[in-house]
Amino acid sequence: MNGSLDEAWHTMVRALLSDDGWDHAVASWRRLRQPYELALCLYHGARALLASGDRTGATARLKEAAQLVENLRAAPLARQISGLLRPRPARDGLTEREHEVLRLITEGLSNRQVAARLHISPSTAGVHVSHILTKLGAATRTEAAAIAIRKGLVGSCHDGR
Repeated sequence: MNGSLDEAWHTMVRALLSDDGWDHAVASWRRLRQPYELALCLYHGARALLASGDRTGATARLKEAAQLVENLRAAPLARQISGLLRPRPARDGLTEREHEVLRLITEGLSNRQVAARLHISPSTAGVHVSHILTKLGAATRTEAAAIAIRKGLVGSCHDGR
């Protein structure tokens, strides 16, 4: 089983790095009967499908993932899945302040550092980060930064935007 588990993790990491190969990763975790990892791969696979315009395929994967995380009581992943199941606004849906916070996140700043730069409390910065993650369908700050750069919502750290 160790070899299968290692292969499943490697498959998942390759899919994360390339945003491709999610069906293979899903199959690996399904064979191993690991519901959380399966739900995570279904979620990421659905995000890739949404990016390619396949809302129907994405919805099927998200519904399966939602059922898995409900049974596991995995609230953070459930919120991410729920965010993708809701209809998306035409644009990225971020407020001007959220764009400012997102730009600082892409620079690698913590909530405390963001708060200091914007003269807000760390808890307010945290709320902005939470809203950004939901609106971008990201599970982590790093993923939100990658999405923002890929979609051109912010410049890279070196281009002065």
